[in-house]
Amino acid sequence: MSDPRVRELIESNVGQFALPLYEGVTTGVAAAEAWVSGMAHGQDYPWLLSLAARAHMRDYWLDSIAGTGWTIEGRPELMGQTILVNRDHNVALRLIKENKRIHPGGVPVAGSNETRRRAWQQPPLPDIDLTDGVAALPDVAECLLLWDCAREAGSLTVGVRVVHTIGAGRYGQRVPIDLSFVVRPEGTLYEELGFAGDSQDDSLFPNIDEKENVGDSAG
Repeated sequence: MSDPRVRELIESNVGQFALPLYEGVTTGVAAAEAWVSGMAHGQDYPWLLSLAARAHMRDYWLDSIAGTGWTIEGRPELMGQTILVNRDHNVALRLIKENKRIHPGGVPVAGSNETRRRAWQQPPLPDIDLTDGVAALPDVAECLLLWDCAREAGSLTVGVRVVHTIGAGRYGQRVPIDLSFVVRPEGTLYEELGFAGDSQDDSLFPNIDEKENVGDSAG
């Protein structure tokens, strides 16, 4: 078990950027939904919603990230691959679509791609001495920035959370993690102690193809 102060260090660093994180996801989802619904046959392309949302999210962050200490990395030509990185504190967030219908706990498995498996197989968060006011981890902690949305009683609900995986996972089983916290609409964070994945109804992206969600496989 990692020192809880290490988890707090990550949460504190992410928390300073939490509001733009949440707003980027909600803006991306809304823009994608409006664009696809405006197509004459948009319902024929369920996979397009997720791809368009990811592109809009990346654009939003590129325009709002100045002065935050975060940069946007990744290769957008690979289905909008987006990795948010804070080099000052050694924290990285890889944008991934969550799907609680398919994956127990909601965290997608790494699959067979070796680059993606390496990204998922992070070492457990370390025990380090924070008594001297350490503000950064000794090595980059790469986390997943998970997003999802659904319509519940006619209202659009967006979910954003950050998890730190410590294994590639297997289909039909939960991906092992040692950190999970929710990014709330007001830009605050809530740590999930049980790491539970609740069922979800009326997902806007129910049929997301696993190949589409591994578009970030080449790092």
